Amino acid sequence: MLINIDTRAGAAYIKISEGKVAYTKELLPEVFVDYNSSKEILGIELVSPCVLTLRKALKILRLPGLNRIKHPLEELICHKPN
Repeated sequence: MLINIDTRAGAAYIKISEGKVAYTKELLPEVFVDYNSSKEILGIELVSPCVLTLRKALKILRLPGLNRIKHPLEELICHKPN
């Protein structure tokens, strides 16, 4: 798993696994999930990330182990870029 935070764009991407994105679904407002052709989750994009939004998305997706993510997005908690 890799977490990429783009502070200039005010976005974050959590890469779950490698693969080619077949389609993307909006899970919540400003939360998008990338899937491969086998309907496996490849990554989660958060626009204007907020820890509460991330926790809600992870709860909906029921991804084991990701519920321990707490601090990587702390700097971006509901902050908009300048």
